[in-house]
Amino acid sequence: RWHLVSRKTKQIARDLSTLRRLAFCVLRYDGPTFLQYLEMLRATEGVNTVWLFLDAAHVIFEEAKKRVYTFTTTSTIAAAPTATASGGPVPGKSGGDADGGAKKQRRPAHRVVPVLEQPAKWEYLKQVLEEIQQDRSRMLQQSLGASQSQSQSQSREGEGEGSSQVYPILILTQEKLLCTQLGHLLVMGGQAIMKDAFDQYLEWRSMSSSAKS
Repeated sequence: RWHLVSRKTKQIARDLSTLRRLAFCVLRYDGPTFLQYLEMLRATEGVNTVWLFLDAAHVIFEEAKKRVYTFTTTSTIAAAPTATASGGPVPGKSGGDADGGAKKQRRPAHRVVPVLEQPAKWEYLKQVLEEIQQDRSRMLQQSLGASQSQSQSQSREGEGEGSSQVYPILILTQEKLLCTQLGHLLVMGGQAIMKDAFDQYLEWRSMSSSAKS
C-alpha cells in the first residue's frame, strides 16, 4: 500500500530514515568524517527534505562543527594613506607616523583552529586494553612458582611473548572500516588519526569548492 501514501508522507518517512542513519553515524564516525557526511547530505538532498530547515538541524550542524574546528578573530593593523580634499595623499605630513601621513586601521582576521575531538569510545577502548594488560601481568606472576628472581625474569620474558603471541586480544567490529581504523588507532594514536581525518576533510572541501566554481 505504499503507492497509496501521499508524497508528503513518503518524504517524512525518508527523513525519519535519514535521521536514524545520522544517529548511527554519530557513534560510528569521527568528528571530521561525520561533518563531511552532514555537508554531503545537505548538498545532495537540499530543498527536498523538511528536517534540514528545522532549528534542530541547525543545532546538529553547529555541534558537529564544534567537534572539528572553531574560528578565532584577531585584529590586524593595515596602513591606509590619509587623503587631502582633492583625494590625494598628504605628502610630508606624517602626523606622528613614519610613513608620511598613513593612518593605521584595524581589520579583523579570521583563523581556523582545529579542535579534533576524539570519539569517547576510543578512550574507553584504551582503558579496557590497559586493564587487560594489568590482569595478564598479574595472572602470569601468580602462575610462576619459582623464586623471586626467577619469577621476575620469567615474567618479563612471558609478558614480551604473551602480549603478541600467547595471549592475543581479539576486538570485534561490525565493519571492516572500523577494524582498519582501530588498527591505526593502536599503532598511530588518536591524535594522528584525527589530524589525518581533518586534512582529508579540508581536501574534500577544497575539491567541492573547485567543482562548484
